[in-house]
Amino acid sequence: MAPVNVTLRYEGSTFTPPDPIQVDQNDTIHFLLPPGSPATHTLRITLKNPQPFSRGRFLTGEDPITVKHKLAGSTTYHCELFDGDPANNVVLAHSAEDGSDGGRIDPA
Repeated sequence: MAPVNVTLRYEGSTFTPPDPIQVDQNDTIHFLLPPGSPATHTLRITLKNPQPFSRGRFLTGEDPITVKHKLAGSTTYHCELFDGDPANNVVLAHSAEDGSDGGRIDPA
């Protein structure tokens, strides 16, 4: 399993994900904040097409997402940055729900 590190950079209320990332079956995707980010910040990543992956959502502190099946095509993900627990709903930054300014995952 090759690790694919995705460092999500943000400025103000917008994200700049590395776009696109390329993955193959059995790769692991590690979503990270840049070094020096406040420890209270939490990422929530929601995959638009979760079927090829071990799960459709990632939160900071969870195990990485594994690519279970080879991707048939590209998919996108929605990025959200919270101050603390996402249940408190204090959103600091986010990408568009439709994935137009989030990140993209392509088959390797």
